[in-house]
Amino acid sequence: MAASRVNYNAMRAEEIKTKVVSEAAATLNNKGYTEATSNAATLAKVDLTGHELVTQFYQEILTTNKESGSQSKEFICYSVYKISKEDWVNTLKGFLTQVIPAIPDSDAQVKMAKTIQSLYEDTAKSTEKSDSEVLKEINAKLDEAQKQAATPTPAQPAVQQTASSNIDWMKALETGASILLDVVL
Repeated sequence: MAASRVNYNAMRAEEIKTKVVSEAAATLNNKGYTEATSNAATLAKVDLTGHELVTQFYQEILTTNKESGSQSKEFICYSVYKISKEDWVNTLKGFLTQVIPAIPDSDAQVKMAKTIQSLYEDTAKSTEKSDSEVLKEINAKLDEAQKQAATPTPAQPAVQQTASSNIDWMKALETGASILLDVVL
């Protein structure tokens, strides 16, 4: 459970840092300014205040060793978070207030400050899907993965193995979505 939470935090922080460096390269068009922004983004801390853990669920993975026939078991923990749009904007602003002062030119600083909107748009969903839309998409993908796993493809055993993995993943996603809907409703 703790590893899943840490992984969430690391993924969000990396997402923000990558977007800022990408925007700097596209917006500033100056190697020195882009490098300064990249260095500042790497060193800046990302405050993930307002991210609320909604639920966690597990997926059990059984793997059979083809040679010995022995089985190993592992569990993957999924953590589902939610955050208000306001808190996400504050997260982005807080991060940029650490990065922008490192840019050596005031015009470049202003350009980077104006990227807050595009950073927000790139990292947030502007429209939310309904619960039924999400479950419909998950079920359609699960059906497709089950069809692929059931179709014999002797020339491509990796395809069947991938399809089986997709089924496990989609079932875990379906379970998580159902748990989340139960929690929310």
